[in-house]
Amino acid sequence: MSKHDQYQILDHIFDPVVIIEPDYTIAFANTNLVERLNMKRSEIVGKKCYELFQHSPAPCLEPCGPQVECGHKEVFRTGLPVIVHHVHYQPDGSMKYFENSCSPIVDDKGVVVSVLQVMRDQAEVKELRGEIEAIQSEYDSLCTSIPFAVSYLDRDMRIVFLNAGMEQLIGRKSDEVKGLFCYDVCGQYANDSSKRGRERICDTCRIDKVLIGGRIQTHERTIGGRIIEVTTSPVRDSHGDIIGALEVGQDITARSEAEAEMARSKEEWERTFNAFSDTVTLHWPDFEIIKINRAGCETLELSGGEIIGRHCYELFDGIDEPCPDCPLVETLKDFQPHSNEIRHEKLGKTFLVSAAPVLDAQGNLEYIANVAQDITKRKKMEEQLFLSEKLATIAGLAAGVAHEINTPLSAILQSAQIIEQGLAADRPANHDLAAECDVDLDKVYHYLEKKELNYFLTGIRESAVKASGIINSLLDFSRPHKGELRRVNLTKLLNNALELARADYNLKKKYDILNVEINREYDLELPAVSCIPMEIEQVVLNLVKNAVQAMADADVKNPRITIRTKLLGNKARVEVEDNGPGMNADIKKHVFDPFFTTKEVGSGTGLGLSVSYAIIHDKHGGDIRVESEPGRGATFVVDLPL
Repeated sequence: MSKHDQYQILDHIFDPVVIIEPDYTIAFANTNLVERLNMKRSEIVGKKCYELFQHSPAPCLEPCGPQVECGHKEVFRTGLPVIVHHVHYQPDGSMKYFENSCSPIVDDKGVVVSVLQVMRDQAEVKELRGEIEAIQSEYDSLCTSIPFAVSYLDRDMRIVFLNAGMEQLIGRKSDEVKGLFCYDVCGQYANDSSKRGRERICDTCRIDKVLIGGRIQTHERTIGGRIIEVTTSPVRDSHGDIIGALEVGQDITARSEAEAEMARSKEEWERTFNAFSDTVTLHWPDFEIIKINRAGCETLELSGGEIIGRHCYELFDGIDEPCPDCPLVETLKDFQPHSNEIRHEKLGKTFLVSAAPVLDAQGNLEYIANVAQDITKRKKMEEQLFLSEKLATIAGLAAGVAHEINTPLSAILQSAQIIEQGLAADRPANHDLAAECDVDLDKVYHYLEKKELNYFLTGIRESAVKASGIINSLLDFSRPHKGELRRVNLTKLLNNALELARADYNLKKKYDILNVEINREYDLELPAVSCIPMEIEQVVLNLVKNAVQAMADADVKNPRITIRTKLLGNKARVEVEDNGPGMNADIKKHVFDPFFTTKEVGSGTGLGLSVSYAIIHDKHGGDIRVESEPGRGATFVVDLPL
């Protein structure tokens, strides 16, 4: 290899390179050094190294003294390579720290004739660590010192040189393959007798692209079970013409395995992330969503691309600021986990939202992990349980109160009856006793009429009777049922309940039920249902009465009630739907509470729906609920197990 070619190779080293003569004269400086010093090559070559590389603020006019370790002097003295660290003062007074690798260049007799110095800026050490650390004395040993597999090819793709790393990689010595075509030595078609010449060029390497197109090519190939990343760069002469190619192979087996392991870990993490049935999201501190799992996409009925990059409060609630009581807000304040229940009206669901900070190694907030668990069903079950417990408590109280009130109530009714009988003019015994007392019974009766006392007596009796009816309702509500379950035709039972409602005197006279349109949407294939017929009729009758009264009180035009049945798995569903005024959330929350009523005082006891709830939920093991919005009617849904 000519010195010119050797210089061309050194010109492609990415660190500053100089060759120093025994008298410290610079014999060669590569392009990297020329560009760094912003000088011409002719201004550098011929200078003393200590003049060019100042090791102190004051100019250096002689070789480095004992206070500065001189790599050149040590190499000339020992004939061995050495690495030294120097501070170089720049013309502007700034300092740069260099790691200088000094290697001997020897003649045929082994005498050191010059020193090859590779200067590595310590600011770039981290990025360039693992690349060339030292360059040996001769140019062949230069490549040998590089910690990679290196080969140099001429313009015809013939092997000029292999370093020790490449020899070890392909299992052959440089002298064995020198002058051979690279594709005949280690190409993928090297042993393929069906291909000749350049037909054997590797599909991945495509070295011809480097030698013809002048482009750096990088590819991976497996050699001896190791994964090698090969970078092929064109080598140009001083005129810019391509004269060969430099191949550098790096064993990236460990890196590839690490990348594969990382890919597997990422895949496992993604599977785990998407396995959660709750909505899991990751947020930047400004609430922007950076990741969401599959359950979250299904909850929002959007794809990940439609969600990522948007703010959570915008998606869940359609608002421009964080939701009230949002735990993410609290987490941002103290970097601690927080949880809260949030009702999202847009989705019609209640979530238990938990936020937790994810911190980096320095304890700074990186992002926030957020989990939203849908607890809508649980909240409903809790409300039903609370209502059942409340009804059970009130039932016990009602039984005691009913029995206590019945005694004085009976006395009131009996006293009123005795007074009425004692004043009745048509009873001979009353006339006899009145004559004995010298009293004109007809005048007494006339007096009572004038003072309207007989009206008040009637009022006492009717009020007592009404109170007795309330007491009987309380007793019905509190006492365990004695009826027996029977398999009945639900359609027939519902029709009976509707006939009872249409025959009700008050519903006819006061609420005009006969002018209410009744629609029947029955599932005629619905199987028989096990229930206590009289109690289910009572429930349906209560629901129809409430619907008729609500529509009459709201003066609804064209009032309509729809009775609907359907089969849902192992349940029979009955729906009683009206087009009345509907109800707000607060009324819906309390509608099954005992004594809760929206009617005027004296128009209702507030026990009808609570009794219905007890019948369906406690006695039949079913479920009853209401679906309603203000101005959009109400639908009571009853589910009975088959």
